[in-house]
Amino acid sequence: MLVDSFGYTVTQNDAKIIIKAPDPKFEMTRCLGYIRQSMQERANSFESLSELSEITEKYPSILEFSKTYYQNFQDSIFKIIDSPLKRIVLEIQYQTLSEFLDTNSLFLEEEMILKQLESNLFIDFQKVNKIPVSQSLSLFDIIKVQRLFAFMLFVLTEYIDSNKLFKSKLFWRSMPVLQANQLKDLLASFLGEQKAKEIFELFTWRLESKKIFDLQTYPFINVEDWILLPLGILTNSDLCRNVLQSTKFRFDSESVEDPIVLEMERCLKPVSSIFETNLKYSFKGVKGEVDVLAVVDNCLFIFECKNSLHPCNLFELRTTYDYIQKAAAQLTHFQDLWQQEPFRTYLATKIKTQSPLPSQLCSCIVMGNRMFSGLREQGHSVRPIRELCYIISKGEILLNSYNIYDKDAGKKSIIQFKLWKEDKLKAEDLLAYIQEDSLHKCYFNSLSRIEETIKLKNKSLVKESYAFSPERFFQQLVDNFSFTENQ
Repeated sequence: MLVDSFGYTVTQNDAKIIIKAPDPKFEMTRCLGYIRQSMQERANSFESLSELSEITEKYPSILEFSKTYYQNFQDSIFKIIDSPLKRIVLEIQYQTLSEFLDTNSLFLEEEMILKQLESNLFIDFQKVNKIPVSQSLSLFDIIKVQRLFAFMLFVLTEYIDSNKLFKSKLFWRSMPVLQANQLKDLLASFLGEQKAKEIFELFTWRLESKKIFDLQTYPFINVEDWILLPLGILTNSDLCRNVLQSTKFRFDSESVEDPIVLEMERCLKPVSSIFETNLKYSFKGVKGEVDVLAVVDNCLFIFECKNSLHPCNLFELRTTYDYIQKAAAQLTHFQDLWQQEPFRTYLATKIKTQSPLPSQLCSCIVMGNRMFSGLREQGHSVRPIRELCYIISKGEILLNSYNIYDKDAGKKSIIQFKLWKEDKLKAEDLLAYIQEDSLHKCYFNSLSRIEETIKLKNKSLVKESYAFSPERFFQQLVDNFSFTENQ
């Protein structure tokens, strides 16, 4: 896939088979995309939320409830059977838990999920709760299904831990197994029969199915009339994201407004003398459209916005890159026309401005996910929407300095780095960020080349990649921007 879709090369050097990107910057932006997504997920993590007292008071924890439940009932909810294989069986009267599991209230772990959905998909709880993404199922139904299996996993973990069975064969044999009808009945007790049936079909992988064997997308493993339930995968996978990927559902598919364009309007319109969205043009028989056009000071900025889910495999990564290539072609098309003065005059008339449009042009591809940020495709910079809007609105980035700046002191503080030269946004600030890579140079200078190696008998498969150093990134920011520290 890397060779066919992204132009990677494969060469042999003695016993090494080396896979190399066509351009080091391409691999850097690919690695950074996954690193930054992971950093965002950690920022929204259960541990991070648990530090906020107002959050923990508002939202109870599934984990803590499960621990309490186990302490109250302990071994009475488990038994060990010998046939057909010695294993631990979980026996919970789920109807006694319906009030807990079927509630429309949120739990702490689910607040983390909602933060991710809001950050990645620009959707609020109302959309999560009301809009069906697969037949009658909403994403909140998916969250409640995950709640059930998280409870099962946490209770089982408490039993295993209390009996010191983590290293035993008995533990590894004890993946829950239910008959298909038992699982449907279990789901129906919380969601009703129709939704239970839909969940069962949505999550089940069968041997005869043409679906790709992907346990994070299809975690119910059907063998004859039995269903194996990998609780760790069901609990820790991003089930909401995976459902959207498998169903191809998009929240903006039937909307006249692109959520990324709306975000751009929110942050960029207040600082622009001219601002247009979804601007269609037709000049001498040539048609096109610009997602966002803005004049800031003496520069015209054009943005092409593309939204896709965070890619979790190379096929999905290819989709993201296809969007980038399409956006680049659209921007190049406009850029070529912009060289002609009659086109600039035509555009000024179309947007009904009395002032001539500035000749200086800056183009940018804006992505809904964080992949390939810092890449230049056909000369057009790629930037993630959240970061871009924050630079435009606030002119700063915030860094948690714990374990970096004041590591020895053992305290936690927030460092505020200012990217604007003055107190408000100027065109030169936005040009520095988009065209001169003022921030992304700090990212790139914080990467170290590594070799990911897989041993294959007498040969090694080596892929060149990059590792990120938070300490080096922090120092890069200190060296390049002014900053203040807030305790």
